[in-house]
Amino acid sequence: MTLGLLISFFASEILITSNRNASVSKDLTQAQEAGRYAISYLNRSLMKAGFSEDGALTQPFESTCADPSSPGMCTLDTDSGNGDRIAIRRTVTTADNLDCTGAALGAADGTEVTDVFWVASDDDGTYLQCQTWRSADATALITAQTLASGVEALQALYGVSLCETSGTSRRNVSAYLAADEIDSPPAAFTAVTCSDGTAAMVEWSRVYAVKVALLTRAPSATMGAAESRGYTLLDAAPYRFDDQYTRQVFSSTVARANF
Repeated sequence: MTLGLLISFFASEILITSNRNASVSKDLTQAQEAGRYAISYLNRSLMKAGFSEDGALTQPFESTCADPSSPGMCTLDTDSGNGDRIAIRRTVTTADNLDCTGAALGAADGTEVTDVFWVASDDDGTYLQCQTWRSADATALITAQTLASGVEALQALYGVSLCETSGTSRRNVSAYLAADEIDSPPAAFTAVTCSDGTAAMVEWSRVYAVKVALLTRAPSATMGAAESRGYTLLDAAPYRFDDQYTRQVFSSTVARANF
């Protein structure tokens, strides 16, 4: 009888462990799928920054939000919570008359638009969302749309060329700065003197690359006890959780194609 109980006990432990491992594997896969899709989508969208058939736009990204508590067509830098907003400016063409989701936009050819990406949350979960605006008058052309669920945070840094060599197409990134540092540059950067004797400049027109990072979460909790974990996304404060959810960090660097 004792032997039978021992066999039953070990068999139960093996089954529990197997189920737990299967649960973790499934949740990890879901978190990875959401992250791969979201980061790939952002990469393709960032490649359009500054696009215009008549020559690159002077400002490929919108400035930071005047009122962070009520963001709209603007860039936002937030070190915690759902993170940043990325606002990409581009020009609509006959061949690419689409909104930020890839649906038909119907705007006039040559219209400058801004695609804004951010992470939203409600009682049902967290989502990567986007909205397309008309740049000239900050009019929303579509309502906010969900691109991917399970994305908990978005962070971005902007690669700036402090000194540029005139007459060449070479653009070397000198430093990666947060969005609010583009609009209010640190003195350590603006005090730099370039090799040609000119003063260094920090402005949106000199952003030639973007680092982006996402944190994704599986839709359901795994079996077992809660665990304390921390995740670092670029310059943001560490994201810390004490729960049973599987998470993944995804990051990439995208070079600006239009300048």
